[in-house]
Amino acid sequence: MNIQTIAQERTVPIQNGIQRRAWLPWVGGILFALLCALSFFTVAAPAQAAVGQSTIPQRERTELLGPIDQIGSANEWVVAGVPVHLTATTRVDERVAPAAVGAWARVEGQGDGIGGLNAARIKILPTHPHIKLKGLLTGLTSAVVEVDGIAVARSTTTQIVGNPQPGVDRVGVRAVVQTGGGLLALRVQKEGPFNAPPVDPGEDEPGAQDGVQLYGILSSRPAGGDVGLWTVSGVAVSVTPQTILVERVGPLVEGAWVQVQGSVNDSGHLVARRIRTISQRRYHRVKGVLQELTETSLRVGGLSLQRNAATKLEGNPVVDKPVEVDAELPGGGVLLAVKIEADDGEHEDEQRHTVEFVGRVESLPDGTLYGEWQVGVRRVQVSAITQIDEHKGLVDVGVLVKVEGTLNGDQSISALEIVVKRGEEDDNKPHDDHEYSRFVGKIETLPANGLLGEWTVDGKRVVVTERTELEGGPTFVVGDTVKVKGYAQNDGSVLAREIEKENEGGHGDDGQEVKFTGAIESLPPSGLLGEWMVDGKQVLVNAQTELKDAAYAVGDRVEVEGHKRADGVVVAKKIEKDD
Repeated sequence: MNIQTIAQERTVPIQNGIQRRAWLPWVGGILFALLCALSFFTVAAPAQAAVGQSTIPQRERTELLGPIDQIGSANEWVVAGVPVHLTATTRVDERVAPAAVGAWARVEGQGDGIGGLNAARIKILPTHPHIKLKGLLTGLTSAVVEVDGIAVARSTTTQIVGNPQPGVDRVGVRAVVQTGGGLLALRVQKEGPFNAPPVDPGEDEPGAQDGVQLYGILSSRPAGGDVGLWTVSGVAVSVTPQTILVERVGPLVEGAWVQVQGSVNDSGHLVARRIRTISQRRYHRVKGVLQELTETSLRVGGLSLQRNAATKLEGNPVVDKPVEVDAELPGGGVLLAVKIEADDGEHEDEQRHTVEFVGRVESLPDGTLYGEWQVGVRRVQVSAITQIDEHKGLVDVGVLVKVEGTLNGDQSISALEIVVKRGEEDDNKPHDDHEYSRFVGKIETLPANGLLGEWTVDGKRVVVTERTELEGGPTFVVGDTVKVKGYAQNDGSVLAREIEKENEGGHGDDGQEVKFTGAIESLPPSGLLGEWMVDGKQVLVNAQTELKDAAYAVGDRVEVEGHKRADGVVVAKKIEKDD
């Protein structure tokens, strides 16, 4: 059997035996009264009955993504300045890298009420461009954003998207570490009501026309292994040796919520290409091409569902076009459609007019990333405020990206964030990622004609294309000192994303601008404000210094820009890592 099982984190439920006792009649009367009171205040919606069948606990409501600052001996960590408390049941996933100071981690848990997190799970991840915090918005003022009791500073430049309400809405926060310590929010975005299951962007993928996606409850599977017929929300699902099984949220056990991707065969079975556990949902869901629609039934991607007079139609669903169907599973075992919606591949919240969708880049502006992109069928406006996350790869035509933005009157999207994603076909094979490269050096050679082509900078081959941003020109000559930002290629060259000419007279006299690169040799005893030692030079970091990265540590190579005082101390204007 050659089934691929990914991210296995199986847990064994513990059942505590309850010893029955005979209570005195008056105690029974009190208990009966309490139960009646509870039933009066507790309302269980019928549509949520299916959710209660799941053995998978709800996904933790608060998530923190950032660098590990400290690892204490008594299960006390600090992640991105936030105290994190571990217990004997905290799961620590170190498959990407070992847990160590400086490594990045995602912490899932609940606020402790005093600004920290009680961790249920910690996963070590690759370095990310920003610190992220998700959870219930518990406070919002002109100076502070509070998420599940964790305080994040807010400035006049912090973007607030969607008018989130404290105590009501779940939010996602992008943040950086301030020079004096503590987090500063770059953006706070409403993600929806707190009592709704959080959206997992990885659950919804483009290409529903290629088959069908079923979201539902796993009710049965073969006892002797994985291969064979499973049942998910009343649908017969065929699992083969080629099926990819992903235990992302929890184990693939009966009662778990799962997403099945595949196609229906002649026998009416959904042949699974991939199955993975997901967070609980209110409704079952089917995504695919609408093949038939009558007053009492419909067929989507080969799967048959029922319909009645209460079924809602949204967005003018038509045959031969993709749809999303929310459904319930009544006693008959056949999915009953609650809502049938035309599927344009995006998730839109009409109240906040924000859009999130995944698609492939069809076209880009000439020579720059700023301007209008075509992503799938949507026009996307990209500006200097758009956060472009390329840590998984370069933006290019054909690349799969996730876009978050606001909806404009002309139906284009003003992008707030664009993240390069890997395609599903890459989930289970080695990735040919290109490492981000940034360095300063002198130009040693240039192309014979113009600037497009191969340069040599500080002994490195640098490829300049029409997409490379050249700053400080318009001319570049051999001997110029430049800062290069780009991606290392397999042949040893660097594909330049940006080249900036450095100011002349780099190490000037008193009062002149200076720029240099070196390793951090020492830092202030607490925080980042104060005196640093970089490459043997005293560097003063104050409240006006712009720190471009989320965290710094002794040994990091950095580029320092500032001016030199008469006593030789460099007052830093800007510091960024020179990876």
